[in-house]
Amino acid sequence: MPKIKFVLILIIFKIQGYAQETLTQKITWATLRDVKFTKKFNKEYELDFLYPSFGASLLKLEGKYVEIKGYVIPVSQNLYVLSAKPMASCF
Repeated sequence: MPKIKFVLILIIFKIQGYAQETLTQKITWATLRDVKFTKKFNKEYELDFLYPSFGASLLKLEGKYVEIKGYVIPVSQNLYVLSAKPMASCF
């Protein structure tokens, strides 16, 4: 009986791991290059800001879970930047 429980638990973990993998789409940094920026004046701050326009490949990812390899760079206590290269944190 304990052997059957072990096998059932193992099967459940395998199924759960497979389901999680299918929900997450792996992307590369090249995928994130599909963005164009337009400079617009912001009246509230009285400065020019860059506003993004996302390409079709990025718009298809909206609302989906994605996975990308990178480095987390802390900017402040609650703000982080995800970077493709570790040397980007040399500030």
